[in-house]
Amino acid sequence: MFAVFGNGCTELTDNQTTLPGEDGDFQKKQSSIPILDIIEPGLATTTRAESMIVKGETDQEKVYVANQAFDVINGEFAARVDLKPGLNITTIEAGNGFTTTTINLQIIKN
Repeated sequence: MFAVFGNGCTELTDNQTTLPGEDGDFQKKQSSIPILDIIEPGLATTTRAESMIVKGETDQEKVYVANQAFDVINGEFAARVDLKPGLNITTIEAGNGFTTTTINLQIIKN
């Protein structure tokens, strides 16, 4: 299985995590890297707007945009981000309890 990230890179997603089982023996649990793709804006954007809508897709139930949780509906999310003058770096994260995928958007407000 492959994950496609907002920057167009693909990465193999098969990870193994060793966890103690109910009987105390260790067993392997299959986990995968969360898919996180930013639809808009681009990863480096310039605007005059006071805020911007970040839209994307993930295979997780929630994403965090600038440390705020947003629900994912049918694999899609949208979040409004307020902008200050100059460079704004907005972090988007999707995690599954084992692994987190993070994308940093760079938005310049003129």
